[in-house]
Amino acid sequence: MQRCHAFLVPAYGRSPYLEACLSSLHEQSIDTSILISTSTPFDGLDRVAAKFNAKLFVHGPNQGMAHDWNTGLAEVQTPWVTIAHQDDLYRPDFVESLMYAVKNTNHDLSLVFTNYDEIIGDSIRSSSQLLRIKQMLLWFAFRGRTTISTTKDKINALRFGNPIPCPSVSLNLSKLKLTFDPNLKINMDWVAWLDCAHQPGAFHWIRKPLMSHRLHKASETTGGLSSGARSQEDLAILQQLWPKQVAWLIHKTYAIAYKHNLEA
Repeated sequence: MQRCHAFLVPAYGRSPYLEACLSSLHEQSIDTSILISTSTPFDGLDRVAAKFNAKLFVHGPNQGMAHDWNTGLAEVQTPWVTIAHQDDLYRPDFVESLMYAVKNTNHDLSLVFTNYDEIIGDSIRSSSQLLRIKQMLLWFAFRGRTTISTTKDKINALRFGNPIPCPSVSLNLSKLKLTFDPNLKINMDWVAWLDCAHQPGAFHWIRKPLMSHRLHKASETTGGLSSGARSQEDLAILQQLWPKQVAWLIHKTYAIAYKHNLEA
């Protein structure tokens, strides 16, 4: 029986959290596959992959995160894929909940995402200023629904920022034509979701938190905030969606919540 879903794990360097991530993927309640894609392999990565029955795909040279994601996606053989960040953890019913939504929603879905919580050290944080802002933006766009299908509604979910959490997103590769922009360092997901919004297929929101996103000083998110790359890219995207003065105001308001990442 052909599998319907795969986890793509773009692995960069030697993450101390990679095995915990792979273990959470391997322990899914229904059958899935795992593909590790990397341009920066380390000695023993093949053994780690074998331990969790994952396929290892090594490519090169290293050309940045977006290139890693695009190269890995080209190797995926299933209709649905989740780009699992190597530092994060996934609940055992993540894929089961995704497949239930796909089979029981009266829409042709192109993108499904879930709620999430945050890992800081050894603690789980279920609420923060940024999480509350993202929830508010999603409630405004979905207005009590679990699925939105018009281009207008899908874009409205992304007009004030990117509340759709990248590591919780599953993509329907049989429907979407998707490429992550290699010119972006942080917001390649936001631009990709905007691209998806213009393509056929509905967005579906699973409100249950089904994964945990780890915040730490070595993460790409924290690095992008510290360097200012996140702020610059945010403003550039908002200016494509709004008049410049409105974009600047939204950018300043939304950026206030980013400081919690730097404190992780």
